[in-house]
Amino acid sequence: MTNISPEILQTYLVTGTQDTGVAQFLPTLEAALNAGITCFQFREKGPNSLQSAAEIEHYARQAQQLCRTYQVPFFIDDRLELALTLQADGLHVGQSDQPWAKIETAKRHGLITGLSCHSAAEIIVCHQQPILDYLGIGPFSPPILNLTRNHHLAYNN
Repeated sequence: MTNISPEILQTYLVTGTQDTGVAQFLPTLEAALNAGITCFQFREKGPNSLQSAAEIEHYARQAQQLCRTYQVPFFIDDRLELALTLQADGLHVGQSDQPWAKIETAKRHGLITGLSCHSAAEIIVCHQQPILDYLGIGPFSPPILNLTRNHHLAYNN
């Protein structure tokens, strides 16, 4: 794994309109920025998420502008093309999102790269990947928490 400043990931918010509702998405993000989040990931997935690519890009652009105003890194979840179009700061992908090709492309374009892990085996494999900047770990379970604590994988040591 590469080294990025751990402070970037200190208070990392992941959300989209499916979590807040369309009308409350930007006010919620701005309230979080005012409260001191250090990184934001735009994750528009699942039930009640926006379906139109144009709407997704519209809200992503607005979120990115807010993040720039507050000087907070802006990451996109899974949507490599959108991350490149917007020149996002980073791309986060999940294990089922065909991650390695996306991560390699994102890295070639200078984006911070992160990957979700859900098991100790995934953490061990991913921690050895030089193109990753960080791992997202969850949902939490005691074996993962113990592995993370014992090996200090949460931040690039």
